[in-house]
Amino acid sequence: MMKFNKSTMAAVVLIMGVSVIPSIAYSDGKHSYEMEGKTTESDQQHLSLEAQKIKQILIAYSKAIGKGDIEKMGSFLTGETFSVVEGKHANWGWQDYRDNHLTPEFNSSKFKLLEYNISDIRVGEGHMLSYAVFDFELVYEWEGERKNKKGMGTAIFENKKGEWFIRHIHTS
Repeated sequence: MMKFNKSTMAAVVLIMGVSVIPSIAYSDGKHSYEMEGKTTESDQQHLSLEAQKIKQILIAYSKAIGKGDIEKMGSFLTGETFSVVEGKHANWGWQDYRDNHLTPEFNSSKFKLLEYNISDIRVGEGHMLSYAVFDFELVYEWEGERKNKKGMGTAIFENKKGEWFIRHIHTS
């Protein structure tokens, strides 16, 4: 029989919560397109000081994405323990994400990022790990044609010596 310490159990519980509970609570059983233009309870969500910090980090990170500022994006992440899943594609570590995803994408002659916006941020606060669920909209040009993509994301934050950093992001 496998034994778990408190840290491992906390991580398992957090992952289960991030995987199941937020999607149910976030959508109130509805799809994103059914919620467009509706006020959600997160608009009035009272956030603790730590949750406000987490929200502000996510907003600053998204602004760095919108500006194509790769160096600034990296300042919000946990470095080589960071991971990201965009749809079906994953990058493991900041260097992998920066060198094999962001740099080629932002330097592509076919792709031009016009806007990246996040909204409806919901924060679940923990002591060492926390998460935020959010909506995003990506406006871009692909081979000269203007396009946009809307979706949802989850960011997991890690507290390192009193500061929050993004440990993992999943968008779809």
